[in-house]
Parts: sequence; structure tokens; C-alpha cells
Amino acid sequence: MVLFSVASLANAVLLNHDSERVLVAVCVGYFDASGHPAEKKRRHLTVAGYVAEEASWKRFERKWERMLAREGLTTLHMNRLAQWAKPFDTWNRDETRRIALIQTVVKIIKTSVRKAFSVSVSLDDYDAVNAEYELASLCTPYGLCACQVIKDAQLWMKAKHPTDDTLFVCEKGDMNQADMYRLMKRRRIDTVLEPQLVPKHWKGNDGLMRYVRPFEACDVWAYEDALALPLLGTGKAARKSMQLLSEQIPYSRGGFDAKGLRDICRSLKVPPRSPLP
Repeated sequence: MVLFSVASLANAVLLNHDSERVLVAVCVGYFDASGHPAEKKRRHLTVAGYVAEEASWKRFERKWERMLAREGLTTLHMNRLAQWAKPFDTWNRDETRRIALIQTVVKIIKTSVRKAFSVSVSLDDYDAVNAEYELASLCTPYGLCACQVIKDAQLWMKAKHPTDDTLFVCEKGDMNQADMYRLMKRRRIDTVLEPQLVPKHWKGNDGLMRYVRPFEACDVWAYEDALALPLLGTGKAARKSMQLLSEQIPYSRGGFDAKGLRDICRSLKVPPRSPLP
């Protein structure tokens, strides 16, 4: 198994058991997904994350580890915090404590990253357009969003920090992740370093768990962004967590609705499905 070594982040080292390969990277963009095509209630899939200098990610890790230690946590998963699931079931639904933790999380992210990025797709729109075109032969919802969020982050980096190379790292384990590479090739999205798929945590040879902490911060943004999307245009306010994130962290949010999906099908010459007899 190929693992991304956060301990060697300054050199962007990829470890493969007893061998290692060194990549030169000035910045690292981490991305995580929220949502699933099989879900019945939450009908959006979001891929979200942040770009930061390697030195900043190292400082982030130290701050994040201290925050977890203060709260007696091993890891932070936003869905569990939102649902008061383990290990937060012992917090007696203390909303003041939960908001205080989120404020700390936002502060750590704010002082560590250059910018947040997210791309979402309406799963209902995806299904509708897939009934008109052979969209699924081109991309899955994950591949579509992951490919676009990498493109958005890369374009921003080229515009704002043209001398910096960026390594893009996505959490390993989401469905159809190979689809991201295929769509990047089809859309001719080139990166200096090939995007990596890395597990969020694993057990080291010494039996101890290793965690890629930036993915936990990505999970916060992806979860809140996916929940906020259905509220756009309704006049309803987003959750306090999303308000804190969007008010304090520079961000870029993009997405695909039915029109955008049809445009992609036409531009990439995706065949329409034959009408039913």
C-alpha cells in the first residue's frame, strides 16, 4: 500500500513500506468528499478541501493535535459531531461546547490555509441528465467534482502563486476514484505532480495508528457545504458551522446543475441516449 507520510510533508514523501520516493512540492491541496449517490435524503455530493504551503500544514498538524488532546479525542469526524454520535455522545448535547470546538477548528484552519475550494453536483440533476446522455460513461459524480475542484485550485494557484507547484491529495476510499484520473485526461487537465489517493488513517508497522489530519479539516468543509447547498435561494440560513467557515476562510464554491451537466456532455461529445420506442 502506498501511504502519504505527513511526518515527511516538507519533502512530499510517498512511502511504500521499505521504499520511498521523494517529490518536490511547495504546496499541498487536500480534498475529501461528502455525500453518496445511494443516499436518499442528502442529494448532493461535494468534494472540498484546502491548499496551503507544506510548512503551514505542519503547523496545522501541531495545532490540530493539541486541540484533539484537549478535548480527549482521537480524531474528528464532522458527521459524528453533528449527530452527537460516539465519541460525542458523552457531551450531553452541550451545544455551547460544540460551537466552541467548531470555533477552534475554524481558527486553526483559517490561520493555516491559503484558500478553501469545493465543487458539488446535484445527484438528482446528474440522474436526470444521465437519462438523456451517456453521462455515466464519461464520469461519476465523484470523478466530476474531484476533477473540477483540482482544476479550480490549480487555476487559482497559477494566477496567485505562479511559481509554486502543488501536489493534490484526495482521501482514498470514495467510490469510483479512478474515474477522476480518466476525466482529467479527457479534459486535458495537467498537474505537475500526479494527484495522490491516500487513506485518512492506517496502522503503522509499530502497531500505532497514523492519521492524515488535513483530511479531518477537509471533512468539516465538505460536510457543511453539502448541507448548505439545498438552502441556497430559500432564504434559510446555513448552519452556524458553515457561517463560521464561510465568514472567516477565503473560499471558492462551484457546482454542476442540470444545465452545467448538459453543457459538459455537449462539449465533450457525450452520446445522447436513444429515445425509447
